[in-house]
Amino acid sequence: MFKNLLYTSLLFLFVISCKEETLVEELNKPIKNVDISGYVQKGPFINGTTLIITELDDSLAATGKTFTTQITDNRGSFFIKTSQLDYTNLQLIATGFYYDEVKGEKSAAQLTLYALANVSTDIRINVNILSHLEKDRVLFLINQGKGFLEAKAQAQSEILAIFGIVKEDMQHSELLDISQAGEDNAILLAISAILQGENTVAQLSELLADISTDLREDGVVNSNKIKGALKHNAINLDLLAIRQHLVERYAELGVEASIANFEQYVDSDGDGILNKDDDNTPDEFVFAAVENAERNTTYLSEKVTISGLPFPAIAQVNEGELLLNGESVGQDTAYVSDGDELQIKLNSPLNWSGQLSALLTIGDYQTPFSVTNQTYPWATAISGYLQVGPFSNGASFTLTQLDSGLNKTEKSFSAQTSNSQGAYQKGEIEVDYPWTIAETKGYYYDFINEQTSESELQLTAYTDLSANDKINVNVLTYLEAPRVKYLVNSGLSFADAKQQAQQEVLAVFEIQDDITTLSEHFDITQNNAEGAILLAISAILQGYESTGTLQELLRNISEDLETDGTLDNPVLGSALINNAFYLDLAAIRTTVISKYKELGKTITLADFEKYVKAFKEKTIYKLTNLITYPTSGFYGTNILTEKNSNFNMNSDYSMAANLPKGAQLKVIIRGGETSYSLSTEINWKWVQKESSNNCSVFITTSSGEAADIQIRFITFTNSPSNSTRVMEYYLNGEDDPFQVKKITFIP
Repeated sequence: MFKNLLYTSLLFLFVISCKEETLVEELNKPIKNVDISGYVQKGPFINGTTLIITELDDSLAATGKTFTTQITDNRGSFFIKTSQLDYTNLQLIATGFYYDEVKGEKSAAQLTLYALANVSTDIRINVNILSHLEKDRVLFLINQGKGFLEAKAQAQSEILAIFGIVKEDMQHSELLDISQAGEDNAILLAISAILQGENTVAQLSELLADISTDLREDGVVNSNKIKGALKHNAINLDLLAIRQHLVERYAELGVEASIANFEQYVDSDGDGILNKDDDNTPDEFVFAAVENAERNTTYLSEKVTISGLPFPAIAQVNEGELLLNGESVGQDTAYVSDGDELQIKLNSPLNWSGQLSALLTIGDYQTPFSVTNQTYPWATAISGYLQVGPFSNGASFTLTQLDSGLNKTEKSFSAQTSNSQGAYQKGEIEVDYPWTIAETKGYYYDFINEQTSESELQLTAYTDLSANDKINVNVLTYLEAPRVKYLVNSGLSFADAKQQAQQEVLAVFEIQDDITTLSEHFDITQNNAEGAILLAISAILQGYESTGTLQELLRNISEDLETDGTLDNPVLGSALINNAFYLDLAAIRTTVISKYKELGKTITLADFEKYVKAFKEKTIYKLTNLITYPTSGFYGTNILTEKNSNFNMNSDYSMAANLPKGAQLKVIIRGGETSYSLSTEINWKWVQKESSNNCSVFITTSSGEAADIQIRFITFTNSPSNSTRVMEYYLNGEDDPFQVKKITFIP
């Protein structure tokens, strides 16, 4: 609050009086504690540098009050809180090692730099080459009657003139920072680099002292030796290396630096004209434009060899990447000389008929390189099928245009299925971007449960209309959709994202086939690998579940796949194997063929069964929906449980099982006579044609329900063996038992 009032008062006095003497008188009133911070820079000074701050009176003589601190990091930062000051003029003296931006290494010895500042106007004080060179000249001018601010401005202007620089609105030296953008900061860095040149720290210190002494009384450097040294240093600077050194150093320090265009304030050819004002034009050359380009594709211009440059020049492109002698420099500034080879790399626009142009600037010469995309091959009509089984007549279809980030735009088109084969078509399609999302909603025929779905199902599909006028929407297009958008927004092209997402979805179902056909071209009615894969995956997802359960499973799996392309949730994986395990594949084949025949379409199905079987054999997901056997049933102890293996002859038992939906259980009892009661059977039937004196066969009649029957093992005198039986368990009509159990009878 105090500081703000002080500054307001100072500004008011300055406006009223318009005399610097009045301002200085106000500034030099005693003030309370002041926080002072800043940077010490040649290149940045190193942690441990000592900083001494001395209070100065109106004549800039030391009052005897000093404060000492140290730099706290390797970017040259410092901070100190002073006690009450009687005067606001301060001198800062920094002594330490620094990063040599010319050599790209830490200095071999310590350097001392000075700065003068008034803390009433500048609380941030940076110590640098300019603040150091102006010190003696400022002291001289003040002793000649100049005010502090006037002396500072005059001394700085005179120092810039030594380097051929005229800048009337230059900031005070103590406000400049070589790590930041801006013309004033560029001037500081250029002067710092020229003074450093190939000098050692001792040679640099001597040069700084010689300049300060020569400049002190008349503001002009008269020594030809000094002038020659500065010219020599400027001509021999490797400007690109200096930039790279600083970029790498600040990156190493974790500092977000933006190195200014200091190169333009150096006279690289020694002709007395700064690079920015020099006529540095290479021989004329042009890049041939690329026409009829593919969208979102990288194009390289032809190589050009630079000639006619009197000295190295700054080269830069405003778009794409610049390649210098085969190496990319991006959009950074680079220095080029005669004999260097240049190319421009551009990525063609995403939109059809789009154009992108890069302007290459070398010194005073500019030339473009442009890429123009081919015109859009407008899809005037689209058609396809909506399938899990076929969607019913009247299901909705909406196609919406997407932007390059796969976000919806306002342009969309609607249609409906025109028959119960799930067919639709839509004409008069025109979009600005080729990417679209198809969204469908409707009832469909459920091949597993052999009925029309009890509720509507929603499916989606991403597609590129430049390559498609047929769009089938199915469970594969739905599962891959969030993953496709994620990959596109991560930098992949739409085509690459689609291919990767599809492969990842197929891998969930243990399908590793090399399939290049897009998911929106899969059709369950086609006698090919794609049709077989789609039917197999559709069946696994549906299982014997409801439409609502299918919708939830689709949504959860697609969300799980979105960020890493793998199904990580074991519960979802178990849901898939639970569904697949009990599928009646023969019944599915029959139902699909019959349904389409009923709809007027004769089809031949490919071997979808192998994909279901492969998933069951290879998947790592755990089957959790098992046939269970209670310890006891309606008629006593259950003979099917693994725990019960000893039984009494001529006693009553239960043969009980709880069956998941789709599961059919067959039990064969071998080795002796078995008595059972048909009047007590629940969901069992005795298969008499397979029965013999030593074999009894029982098959469940319905899945998804409990089964039980009363069983008694009896003894007949003509039986060859009555002490043991073997029980074989068969699932869904398979030829081999999945479990065998031996039981023993207690006398």
